[in-house]
Amino acid sequence: MGVAVVKVPAVEAEDQRHLHRDLETLKRERASTATHIKGLLSSQGLRVTSLRKLPEQLGALRLWDGSPLPPGLRCRVPRVYAHHTSLSAQIAEVEAERCALLQTSPEASIDKVRQLMLLKSIGINRAWLLVMEFFGWRVFKNRREVGSFADFTLTPYHSGERAQEQGLPRLATGMCAG
Repeated sequence: MGVAVVKVPAVEAEDQRHLHRDLETLKRERASTATHIKGLLSSQGLRVTSLRKLPEQLGALRLWDGSPLPPGLRCRVPRVYAHHTSLSAQIAEVEAERCALLQTSPEASIDKVRQLMLLKSIGINRAWLLVMEFFGWRVFKNRREVGSFADFTLTPYHSGERAQEQGLPRLATGMCAG
């Protein structure tokens, strides 16, 4: 059994990580509420393509036999939608805070984010994540440690006589308006 050394970030480095982690959590929760709303309506055989005009459309929705939505569902969907709207507002606040930091902060880590965003195909989300989680406070001894942390390790597939490499994970990008 081997012993692994745990590297703990400085208090400031850990604090900087809250912004993007909060944003990721809010986005996951918003996606979950959207799925919840669609699931509630789907249970009655209804499908909505967009949630933007849901409150206006709710009164016009009819079941397969032409009857209106049951009263319990008519009350529940707006409550879940209100939560969805609240999450969207919180996401907008966090994104605005992040963009304001990008434009005004003199910190070295934010400068690294700016520099990464100058590269093609790296937007604000990926740049922020790379700096705050990867380059911000970690020290790597060699390229294997970098590759392992970045999840750029080989993923072999062996089945009988067939052996092939499955490839590397894709990187997502994002943009900051303004």
